[in-house]
Amino acid sequence: MPIKTSGMQILSNLSSINRLQDHFVEKSNAGNTLISLDNIFLIFGIIILLALIPLISRLFANLNLVVERWCRKNLRVVRIQNLEFAVPHRLTNTLILLVKYLKRVVLIIVVSTILTFAFSIFPGTQGIVLTLFDKFIIILDKLWAEFLAFLPNLMALILIGLITYLALKLLRFFSDGFHQGKVKLSGVHPELIDPTFQIIRFLVVALALVATYPYIPGSSSPVFRGVSIFVGFLLSLGSTSLVANIIAGVVLTYTRGLRIGDRVEIADAVGDVVDRNLLVTRIRTIKNVVVTIPNGMVLSNHIINYSASAKERGLILNTTVTIGYDVPWRQVHQLLIEAARATRGVLEEPEPFVFQTGLGDYYVSYELNAYTRKPARMVNIYSELHQHIQDSFNEAGVEILSPSYSALRDGNRSTVPPQSIGYIANVFRTFSPEDTRPLS
Repeated sequence: MPIKTSGMQILSNLSSINRLQDHFVEKSNAGNTLISLDNIFLIFGIIILLALIPLISRLFANLNLVVERWCRKNLRVVRIQNLEFAVPHRLTNTLILLVKYLKRVVLIIVVSTILTFAFSIFPGTQGIVLTLFDKFIIILDKLWAEFLAFLPNLMALILIGLITYLALKLLRFFSDGFHQGKVKLSGVHPELIDPTFQIIRFLVVALALVATYPYIPGSSSPVFRGVSIFVGFLLSLGSTSLVANIIAGVVLTYTRGLRIGDRVEIADAVGDVVDRNLLVTRIRTIKNVVVTIPNGMVLSNHIINYSASAKERGLILNTTVTIGYDVPWRQVHQLLIEAARATRGVLEEPEPFVFQTGLGDYYVSYELNAYTRKPARMVNIYSELHQHIQDSFNEAGVEILSPSYSALRDGNRSTVPPQSIGYIANVFRTFSPEDTRPLS
């Protein structure tokens, strides 16, 4: 508040008091109530207190400037490795906030004193003021006694809160340092920084709550104990599956079996991991359906992760076809590999390869294996791969089927390719009873 304004307020207050004094003098001269010396002192006390209000505002405004200059001059940034603590800014704001609240307390005291003096001047309100003032003093005395008794517990609560606050700030400080690459710790994977920070923060807060319980006012009362027992009973009833899911979530986190964005198969659900926390894992299937699975169920089932090694080694996609013995296996291998190379998303290196997984009674099982680094597109790649297999075999005139044979071997042509045996066997033909056209 400007000094000029403060001066004007003081002059206005003085003029009001002068008019009040002239009125009392006139009344006394008229033979009415005489002004006592005590009331005159009270009037001057009120004047002085009214004049203190703008001065107090000005004093605390200057005090804010002094605090800011002192903080800028004396406080320095604390450094650990390449990280910086923003100590000056935060401490300055804290001190200014304390000055602000101290100003309000002083103003409340001054205004209360002014009102008390003002009402004590008049005989009609003087008794009321004295009674209220006595009761107020009694209340303050009791509150002060209770405060002094609670002071050790209050100091303990403040100390616990301060230690907890600093511990959480220190955890956040190192967490940010790990994310920014300014702080490195061997053996700690970057993916484990956030969950580790969350777990440690939870443990710190839980430990702080346990430590503050004995110091809370009324914690030893029967009501407080009854409520605590009731809440504990409710938690014990409903926390069995909750704790199991949390433990499973911690295990999954540190085993790194799942990551956001991985294409996985859990039980009957196949899709991409979209969310994972301590309680549940959410998967978006290829049909764009989000499936929420409790972590306890995730841990109890086998997890197939298609994305774990896809970037480094590639994911192998495989499909099986059955072809008769009359088709040379080398030709089948060539057709399958050509189909794989024509498919988008299949890697040229490493090259696709074929396994012959079985020799059945009537056909051979061929398994085509091809590498890809796009597990999220595996369904599309499978579809396109099957299309190219059909095209390749159709262009070569090879049927994709599993033939069956009857035991008519008298002169029938062998299913062994002619180029493999070096001769052409005589053909045994059957005829329809209706006509003489050969059936085979």
